Amino acid sequence: MDALSALLTTLQPVNIFACLIGALVGTLVGVLPGVGPTGTMALLLPLTFTMGPTAGMIMLAGIWYGAQYGGSTTSILVNVPGESASVVTTLDGYQMARKGRAGAALAAAAIGSFVAGTISIMALQLFAPPLAEVAVAFGSAEYFSIALLGLIILSNLSGKSYLKSLIMALLGVMLSTVGMDPVAGVERFTFNTVDLLSGFGFVPVVMGLFGVAEILSSMDEPEQNKEVMNVRFRELYPTKEELRRALPPMFRGGILGFLVGLVPGPAAGARRYAGSFPILCG
Repeated sequence: MDALSALLTTLQPVNIFACLIGALVGTLVGVLPGVGPTGTMALLLPLTFTMGPTAGMIMLAGIWYGAQYGGSTTSILVNVPGESASVVTTLDGYQMARKGRAGAALAAAAIGSFVAGTISIMALQLFAPPLAEVAVAFGSAEYFSIALLGLIILSNLSGKSYLKSLIMALLGVMLSTVGMDPVAGVERFTFNTVDLLSGFGFVPVVMGLFGVAEILSSMDEPEQNKEVMNVRFRELYPTKEELRRALPPMFRGGILGFLVGLVPGPAAGARRYAGSFPILCG
């Protein structure tokens, strides 16, 4: 009865409108590189001051989901991740955009976000209480295993060059050690610089790796080699074949993202690459 009452409350017109406005505004602000969902919610928090608690929470949820999707827009169009969760989108989305399939990539990202989000919400309502008890029982060994799993998954993203992937993963681990130790409170590799006490932010690092590299690559490319594609309106949507091929990864990513996302800590970074785990096992 509680779930039915909550569903009826959510389906009220004012709450649906609040969710729609939140998702729309969150998408518009989330397009800005480096802002991210958290920054977007902080910027748009005053919009909820005049609302009731239910409508305000629903609008904040819409802003969060809209900002998550907005980050994929710059990843697909200009190869600059809007936030950390959009890094994986650059691998295939930007390549599709260069072939004139940017609209299909954006549509696939939107549909995938909806499918995975729906799966996660339904699973959260059904299985969250028992699974949460398992999650809080995780110790140091389990956290280390999850971190190791994330590194193994990362090594699969560069195709056949596992050595290069492991080297880059090791470099990432080295960069993550800069700053204040969260357990002992000891400064590590800060060189007496206050700005390094908080370490390297994930978003500035990936924006430098992807964004600056793309800008330099575009500057080095001759003007005569740059091609402007004329895309028809109907080509902005994915074809039936593309949707058929995209549906299994959507469901797989939704299930894996929910399971890995239940565990706090290192799982937050590992779940972004969890979709490649079945490929690794195969």
